[in-house]
Amino acid sequence: MTTTTEKAPITNFQDVHSCFQALAEHTGAVLIDYTEEISILSIGLPEGRRQNVRGFLRDRSQHHCIVLMSKVCEVESYKIDYELLMKESNHLKFAKFVIHHEYLEVKASVLLENIPLDFLHEVIMEVAQAADRAEQLLTGKDLN
Repeated sequence: MTTTTEKAPITNFQDVHSCFQALAEHTGAVLIDYTEEISILSIGLPEGRRQNVRGFLRDRSQHHCIVLMSKVCEVESYKIDYELLMKESNHLKFAKFVIHHEYLEVKASVLLENIPLDFLHEVIMEVAQAADRAEQLLTGKDLN
């Protein structure tokens, strides 16, 4: 496991699995292989809660990016308080709330060029924590 003072850059990752494997080793999260293109990290949170964050690679404007997403809830199954989500967004540095395939989700996208694992871990934690908090506020449950 890498200590938090070491800056271990992410470079030359050709697939999301190798990137998430390095993150799992770095953070102690549980790696779940989902598909060849998508991997999932199961992040431990306070009070025994867990939040899954899936990642996949995308090229955007000639840059290699990792997209990180975590489900909150099905939009049709819960009354979504969009004003509350806007207020919650004020506390986010990297992530945003999106509706994707009929689910409310938290999403962040990060360039993978010489990025330290510590920074990527910070972004993943924000995605997981924001999704978990929204899940608690909107559903009162630990769904994802």
